Amino acid sequence: RAAPSAALALADRAPSFDPLQGLEADGAAAWTWHVSGPSGAVGERAHGTAQQALWAALRQATQGRWQAAAPGGPAVPWLVLQSGPQRMFRFWIAGDQLHLIDPQGRVWRAAVSAGQARDWQQAVGSW
Repeated sequence: RAAPSAALALADRAPSFDPLQGLEADGAAAWTWHVSGPSGAVGERAHGTAQQALWAALRQATQGRWQAAAPGGPAVPWLVLQSGPQRMFRFWIAGDQLHLIDPQGRVWRAAVSAGQARDWQQAVGSW
């Protein structure tokens, strides 16, 4: 029998990581969204019905797709999800990738479709 390739062996051992896992445990009232506009202005929104719908779409589209990414990101992220000063998730879209910086400063990316990215940006624009 041939030995499995190193990539397959690594994939079998690597746990699926979801940097968004467990945020629901804090409850909706604990989170606020900070939205960057075209002029760089930021608006704050509670985690209401529209925001919960976006959150569900982000979670569903990225489940099992997150990969570690190189450090970096825009000076002003597209969205920031925050619960207190120590729990901040910064999101931006670049091409066909949703990126985020988690509270520990780690950068993650997940492949998404162009249609999903467009729909999310339109949804946030209507907040």
